[in-house]
Amino acid sequence: MPVFARTGRIVDDNWHLWDGNQELSSIEGGILLLPELWQTHRSQLLDSNRTLGLIIHLDQQLIDCQEDLGHFNLIVINFTAFSNGQGFSMATLLRERYGFRGELRASGDILFDQLFYLKRCGFDSFELDDEIDRTEITKALNSFSEGYQQACDQPLPLFRWRT
Repeated sequence: MPVFARTGRIVDDNWHLWDGNQELSSIEGGILLLPELWQTHRSQLLDSNRTLGLIIHLDQQLIDCQEDLGHFNLIVINFTAFSNGQGFSMATLLRERYGFRGELRASGDILFDQLFYLKRCGFDSFELDDEIDRTEITKALNSFSEGYQQACDQPLPLFRWRT
């Protein structure tokens, strides 16, 4: 699946899922892992000095990894169903409450129409199906010229912009 940046261009995906059984030295690029693997192999992963990423499914709690967010360069939020809005809330919490500044990626069951709102919630990249028309990605990410509400990408609501 191609990964798109918030600008609409395709970016290289140098992340590899780690199952806990492979030698860390045999993996090139960043290491993606699930929270339970992080908790089990935390000291080994920290000692490896590797670039780390975390995959969070919507049924998992952020509170489990809250203290360790600074160790991750990437957090992937996996949307299991496009109708489940928890991923939007999770991204906002990561950005605003927990201060996560690394890359935030949306993955899974994402609709084309949701891209603009995902970007507003703080997502930097999007893992999308091959079937999506790539020429339309930029249009979807910039569906509206301005947002009325405050969000991660715009801390002040539109009515407060007056000078």
